[in-house]
Amino acid sequence: MTACSIGFLLFSAVLAVVIPMMPRIGVRQCILGTANFVFLISLVPDMSSAACLFLFVLATYLALWLLRNKPFPGIVPATICTVVVVFFFLRRYSFLEWMLPESTWRRIPQVIGISYMLFKFIHMVVDQSQGQLAPFTFVSYLNYQGLCFTLTAGPIQRYNDFYQYWTSRELPVLDTREALISWNRLLTGMIKVAVFAAIALDLFERSRTQLLADPHTYVLERFVIFFYSYGIFMYFNFSGYTDIVIAAAKLIGLTLPENFNRPYVARNVIDYWNRWHITLTHWIRDYIFMSSYKAVAERFPNKGRQLGYGLLFLALLLAGV
Repeated sequence: MTACSIGFLLFSAVLAVVIPMMPRIGVRQCILGTANFVFLISLVPDMSSAACLFLFVLATYLALWLLRNKPFPGIVPATICTVVVVFFFLRRYSFLEWMLPESTWRRIPQVIGISYMLFKFIHMVVDQSQGQLAPFTFVSYLNYQGLCFTLTAGPIQRYNDFYQYWTSRELPVLDTREALISWNRLLTGMIKVAVFAAIALDLFERSRTQLLADPHTYVLERFVIFFYSYGIFMYFNFSGYTDIVIAAAKLIGLTLPENFNRPYVARNVIDYWNRWHITLTHWIRDYIFMSSYKAVAERFPNKGRQLGYGLLFLALLLAGV
C-alpha cells in the first residue's frame, strides 16, 4: 500500500473517523498501533525482511535503554557507529559487494524504511545523552519508528512531538474548515504524484531515449527537457507524498513538520536547502554539524572556524551517502 493509492485513501479515511471518536488513550494507542502494523505488513516483501526489521528496532531500543539506565563512557559514539555499519549492510551499498562473498551479498534482505529509522534513532540517542528526550517504552518507540505516515520517506518527526501526541488525553478536534483543508491537501498531493510527477517522468524518459538514439537532432531542446523534467518530477513526487501524509496525520490530530516550502523560488543554495526536505536539512544541522562543531570548538577553540568548514563538508557528504 503506497501513499498515492486508493487503499491509502481508504486507510486514512477509516483512521480519521475512528481515532478521534475514541475517548481513552489506550484504545487510541491500540488502534494506531494496529494501523501501523497493517501498513508495515503491506510493504514488507518477505519474512526475512520482517525479521531484520524487527531485530533492528529491538536492538536500537535496547541501545537506548542502556544509554538511559546504564550509561558508560563512549556508549554514544559506539552505539551510533555500530548501527550505521548495520545500516550500510542492510542498505546494500555497492562498496560492500567488494568485501563480502557473493552468496552473503545475495542474501541481504530488503528492509523497508530503515533510512528514516536510522535518522530517528540517532536523534533519540543524542537527545537522551543531553537529557532532552521524553520518556520512552518499547511500545512507544516501536510505534514512533513504524508510524505509517513517516515510515517510508519522512518527514522526520522528533520523538518528543510524537510522544506528546501518543500520551495526549484529549486530541485536538478539527472543525469542518480544517478537515476540508486537510482532505483538499491530501487529494492535491495525490494529483501531484499521480499526474504531474508521472508526466514529468515520462518527459524525462522520452528525452533521454531520444538523446541516446539521435544525439544530433534537436539536441538543445531535448537536453533542456531532459535536464529540467527530472527536477520537476522529484519535486511533485516528493512534495506530493509529503502533502498526503501530513494531511492524513492531521485528520487524526497528529501534526507533522512541514518538509517543503516552494524550494524553486529560493534566492540561493542556502535558502534552497532551507526549503527542500526541511526536516532532513534540520536533522543534519542539529545532529551532525552542530554536535560535531560543538565538540571541535570546545577542544580546539582557536581553530573552530577553520575546522567548521570541514565539518560542513562532512555533514553534506554523509547526507549524500
